[in-house]
Amino acid sequence: MVRKFGLAVICFALVNGFCKGQTGLTPCNKARQVVDALSNHHIQPPSINDVWSEHVFDEFLYLLDPGKRFLTVEDTLPLEYKTQLDDALKDKNCALIDKAAALKRKKLEVASLIITSYLKSPLDYSKNESLSFSITKASPLPANQKALEEYWKRLLKLQMLVWMSRNSDTPLDKLSLGDFKKLEASAREIIKAKEQGLIARLLNPQDGFEKTIETAFLKSVAHSYDPHTEYFTTAEYEDFNLSLSATGLSFGLELEEDRFGQIKISRLFPGGSAWLSNELNLGDVLIRIKWGTEEPVDIMLYDLDELERDLNSSNKHEVTVTVKKVTGQIKTTSLVKTKIELNENSLKSFLLKGETAIGYISLPGFYTQFEDQNKGCADDVARELIKLKKEKIEGLILDLRLNGGGSLYEALALAGIFVDAGPLALIQETGQPVVTLKDINRGTIYDGPLLILVNGFSASASELVSAVLQDLNRAIIVGKQTYGKATGQVVMPIDINSRTNAGFLKVTNDRIYRVTGKSLQRKGVVPDIILPDILDPLIERERDFKNALAADSVIKKAYYTPLSPIPIKELKTKSETRIITSKSFENIKQAESIFSQPIPLELKKFNQYNQTLDTLFQSVSNSDHNNLYKVQMTHFDDPLLSMDKHRKETREEVLKEIQHSPYIEEAYRILLDYISLTKLK
Repeated sequence: MVRKFGLAVICFALVNGFCKGQTGLTPCNKARQVVDALSNHHIQPPSINDVWSEHVFDEFLYLLDPGKRFLTVEDTLPLEYKTQLDDALKDKNCALIDKAAALKRKKLEVASLIITSYLKSPLDYSKNESLSFSITKASPLPANQKALEEYWKRLLKLQMLVWMSRNSDTPLDKLSLGDFKKLEASAREIIKAKEQGLIARLLNPQDGFEKTIETAFLKSVAHSYDPHTEYFTTAEYEDFNLSLSATGLSFGLELEEDRFGQIKISRLFPGGSAWLSNELNLGDVLIRIKWGTEEPVDIMLYDLDELERDLNSSNKHEVTVTVKKVTGQIKTTSLVKTKIELNENSLKSFLLKGETAIGYISLPGFYTQFEDQNKGCADDVARELIKLKKEKIEGLILDLRLNGGGSLYEALALAGIFVDAGPLALIQETGQPVVTLKDINRGTIYDGPLLILVNGFSASASELVSAVLQDLNRAIIVGKQTYGKATGQVVMPIDINSRTNAGFLKVTNDRIYRVTGKSLQRKGVVPDIILPDILDPLIERERDFKNALAADSVIKKAYYTPLSPIPIKELKTKSETRIITSKSFENIKQAESIFSQPIPLELKKFNQYNQTLDTLFQSVSNSDHNNLYKVQMTHFDDPLLSMDKHRKETREEVLKEIQHSPYIEEAYRILLDYISLTKLK
């Protein structure tokens, strides 16, 4: 097996032998196999008792209705299994699954009636109402049907207001009565179609309704061990592997929703099926979509996020799209998935060219090529560093924001690029003593000033790299406190001795520690310099999950030699002084505060809320640059990009984002301060 830090896979040759059979196991038998496998391999398995049963039951309810839109507390009381699941599994009594399936089907049908009834006539936008911006896992279910219907009314009203504001050039409260009524009627039809489309797909999923309920139950059993232990169907396992790679199967197109609610093609990837078809173009409006041999679906029944999830699903290999061209012509084209580069997983590097040249590398994930570990992200970073060094950079920004982790091997290899030799971290596997993880390659590729950007979405492997380089005084960590995940997982078939395909388990089977012996678990990496973050109020970190493993520490002598201390105090003082007077960061702080408040649903207040946020975002994204630097591609990349128009356009879009990013600008300034202080010594 190949170990992943938070993400792991078993070797393909072994897996292929388990993916061919069809399982005849009952849900109870599968659940028993899941419990047995997890209890044998998990780093800290819970006792299978009434407390465990309660965790499974609560998680099952959450997975049945993660948006808290269909079930109520009153609905769940007759299920009567809260503390009895351990006994039920022993007796092979999985009646809970059938009862839950019947309940969810009934409640989906009830929700469909609520939507149709409520959107039959114009809504009242004069009430002084509000709705919380996000529903978290800890949010309670509505108490009863009356409370649920009230929530639906507010949710639909919010969707109406958002759609109308996107599709009107005039503020909603400034529209004439006639124009508002016309816009509102259109919004009701569109929101109703999308919500009913979602419910129809929930009632008729590809794998079958009862099968999805069974899968939710098996996932709840896995999640009861810790938030990162997971049950995978075969299709989910394939999607999981895809998430760890910089290449993957795709139809080769990206979509966007325009201001009129139309879903359009926004990008075609060279070499992809959509590009090779010569039938599709940017700006084509999707009308219908047909998956394989299924019946065509009106695109109005789709939400853009759901459509993109379906397009990316490993279950869907063939699609027929019907589009309306700019000329008005209707065109139908069949596509198949082909292997292309996945932009969201690939790293990007740029040169911040000013009086001082600084390199910038963005790494969205610790991807790897399972068949060849020399073709992972660490190797790619090394190549980009060589290009940047030829540009004579005096400092480097490594951007690990939104990096959810990946391969442990790649994380260690990446840290080793910046340090010479020695221990990097500690690891303890199930039933094994603590061992030291060392730099596997002696020497460095880059030994100059280094700054790492992180935020609350930086997790797992990205936290390990940040902690290693912070402990060794090798890098300045800047941003927001990271996620707080310090465990590793491995993926295996549920029953490795059987050839029936019962699914796969991603099992937490090790703990990762800093080289000091302290854990990042629940704590994350605390940056040396804190920056405000718009997204921070929306983040659920490891510490927010009640069954997350506790933080601990180990005593293990790891002889490491940190470099001379970085003058963090001086750098922090200078940065804080700039932040106080920065208009961009003042706007970010205001947006951060607004995000933590409920959204008003009264027309004038919503319009004011919407305009305030829009103004703040526009101000941040279009902030005037102070001409400290100009973002450029490296000279090495210029000739390559000149031959690949699409890749060049993609890079130029990212270049513009970097040029106007207050975070990267502040990171640049911090490095300038550091370089200046270093030269004074």
